[in-house]
This record gives sequence, C-alpha cells and structure tokens, in this order.
Amino acid sequence: MSDETNTGLTPCITAAMKGIVGDCLKTPTYISQGDAIWVAYDPNHLPKGYVVDPKIPFSIQLEFSTFEQAQALQALLESRYTGSTLAISDYAGNFTYPPYRKIQYLNDGGLYAPRLYEIKGVLNLPEGPTPTEIHVGDFINRKGVIMGGLNPYTEALGYPPGNTDIVIVGEMGMGVPEWVGGPKNA
Repeated sequence: MSDETNTGLTPCITAAMKGIVGDCLKTPTYISQGDAIWVAYDPNHLPKGYVVDPKIPFSIQLEFSTFEQAQALQALLESRYTGSTLAISDYAGNFTYPPYRKIQYLNDGGLYAPRLYEIKGVLNLPEGPTPTEIHVGDFINRKGVIMGGLNPYTEALGYPPGNTDIVIVGEMGMGVPEWVGGPKNA
C-alpha cells in the first residue's frame, strides 16, 4: 500500500509536499462541453437575435486546470519557500467575457474536474516576502506543456531551457513561477 492510502492525497500532491515536481504538473488539462460552457451573462437583456455559442475557445481552455494540479503547485511552493501563505480560489465568477457571456461549470468540481483556479498570496523568498498570483492552467498548459519551458528570460538568468523544474523569478514586484530545465548554471 502507498503512503497516500486514506489520506486524500494523490502521489503528485505528496511529491509536491516533498519539493518534487510531480507528473500532474507536467500533464495538460483538457476540457469538454461536459466540463464548462458559455452561457448568457444576463439572458433577459441580450440584444435581439443574439445567441451565445456554448463552445469555449482553445485559448481560454488553456486557462483550466484540475484542483489536484492547483493543490500540488501550492504544496510545492509552500514546501520550497517555508512560511509562504498561499490560497487557491476559483476565478470564473470574477469577471464576464464580452459579448454578454460567462462561464458555467457542468462538472462536479472534484479533484480532477477542470476549472479556473488561481493561487494568490505571499511567497517567503530569500529576498523577503513577495506577492504572487498564479493562473494554474496557464502556467501548466501554456508555459509548461505548449512552450516546453522555453523562456529567454530564465535562460538569461542562467537556467537551462525545459520543463522539468519550477523556479520563482521576480517580475514587476511579483514572484512568478517559471519552468526551467534544471538548476541554474554556475
């Protein structure tokens, strides 16, 4: 039996708690119309003849992640930066999309159900407490999977390109996670 039995923790979250980037953080999240659709923001005030197409475009689908991925990323950062205070939230209800649309979830919201998760809080970095705001799906799907960790900025800092590890870099007063291919070159 694994050490995760009866704890509610997945192997990926358990690895993250030990400071290890687990497989769930390297796996893209896919959504279907069974997970989320567009609906009218205010169906009583739509322009005459306007119909909301329920299909969410690929660019916005990339913003989705699972709750397991959000928990694993939070655990990884809190493990590596002891004393950090981070919270996971669902940001779908924070805004609407033009024209006249909002996202409606159709899934159960469980551990593996794709939703729009973000992590906000303060990272306890060596240079001091630093605010962060991470859109989990964008970080995993776009930066990690699609771009493969390719980032001229982190390469200029001395990190090899790739998507095997995560580092925090300072950008405009925020602590931003970035994918790298390994430790910083000496």
